[in-house]
Amino acid sequence: MIGIGLTPFASRVGSGGSTPPSTLLTDLQASWSLNGNANDNTGGHNGTATNVTWAAGKFGDGGVFDGSTSFINTSDIPEINSVTQFSMSFWVKFNTVAGTNDLVSKWYYPTTSSWVIRTSGSKIEFAIASSVSSTYNHGVSTASASITTGVWTNVICVFDGTQTGNTNRAKIYINGTNATSTSFGTIPANTTAGTHPVCLAIFPNAANRLNGMLDEVNIWSKVLTPTEITDLQTKFYPFA
Repeated sequence: MIGIGLTPFASRVGSGGSTPPSTLLTDLQASWSLNGNANDNTGGHNGTATNVTWAAGKFGDGGVFDGSTSFINTSDIPEINSVTQFSMSFWVKFNTVAGTNDLVSKWYYPTTSSWVIRTSGSKIEFAIASSVSSTYNHGVSTASASITTGVWTNVICVFDGTQTGNTNRAKIYINGTNATSTSFGTIPANTTAGTHPVCLAIFPNAANRLNGMLDEVNIWSKVLTPTEITDLQTKFYPFA
């Protein structure tokens, strides 16, 4: 499956269209560069930014979130509902790692739970709901400190329900390296059918909003390859 809107922006890759699109454009379902707005490069999931400011990011500008009132709501992405595979990549810079920072979520308990990426202290957690009414009790966490304040960190989360075992079904990559993880609960083989919008810097049921910056948030309806994960350390949309 080709990502929504691929044809219009593939034509803009490279000068005169001479550079072919990278495999990172395949199955790309949403891409928020956060260059002064919350628009989706694929054209299908523009967001609404609330109390977000913009400053120099990892690539171009990025979104600045105050940990209290700042967040971005986008829309549901049907291509990652009730599926066995998806991946997400983003760059984050924290002002604090104390407590919990909500990063990216598609979850609203108890009616449209799906998945969430957040911190617990200096560790990253990736939780997958077992049903739309699921509580936060199935996922993986990096086993050791993964983040440092004031430094841009690339986080890639990969879900592959075709595998067996929690740490094979959900993986967290930090700056391109598969982080050693511990798990909790039992990660399901599929994402739920939950239709809640994808949200940046907020987990709607909680008040633990990101205090820091986000940049280059991308979602795919596939498992990223090792080469693609490496490429994301130095490339940004359109990944040329």
